Amino acid sequence: MSENKNTTARFGIAISKNAMILGVFAMVSTGLIAITHLLTKDKIALEVELSLIRQLSQIVPPENYTNDVYNDCIVINDVSYLGSDEDQKLYRMRNSNADYAVLLTSIAPDGYSGKIALAIAVSSQGELLGVNILSHQETPGLGDKIERNKSDWLNQFNELSLENTAEELWKVKKDAGQFDALTGATITPRAVIKAVHNSLKFYVKNNQYLFKRPSNCEQ
Repeated sequence: MSENKNTTARFGIAISKNAMILGVFAMVSTGLIAITHLLTKDKIALEVELSLIRQLSQIVPPENYTNDVYNDCIVINDVSYLGSDEDQKLYRMRNSNADYAVLLTSIAPDGYSGKIALAIAVSSQGELLGVNILSHQETPGLGDKIERNKSDWLNQFNELSLENTAEELWKVKKDAGQFDALTGATITPRAVIKAVHNSLKFYVKNNQYLFKRPSNCEQ
């Protein structure tokens, strides 16, 4: 009986020791993940911003505006329309002091493989000038066809607005909307269409002050 008790005690000590080791390992792992996130968060944000700046000329020809766009921007935050609870930058384009367009970023949180980051240019009249993809994790050969270098799918958004496109048409044709889907991929275009539509709603809701607010972005 005594031997059984000793065996049980040793067994209990071994379990406790293993549990402690696993606990310490979990804490260290969690700490490393948190540190990695902190170290890479700003770098990722910077890469997205640089990508946005590089793509600006693809969306809006430089000859269409005369101001220093990169120093004419404001910080915005609207998770309900732009899909992110983090501050984002909105760049303003002007032509001879006349308001011309804005370039903003939007997140489609419901892509097939995760978030899809978009760059969207909207004219001062609320019309889409262009849409580009900043980042995504969609399936190669299927969902990644949203990229401009793989298809012209994004061109469907050009010149659309809330005024010339009814609410119920902001869907893929499979859902009784007006947009073509991608062969073998429907979730991805649905997510992008919804994000672009919401971005237009954000602009229309806030356009009274977007061009008037003093620049407050740190360059």
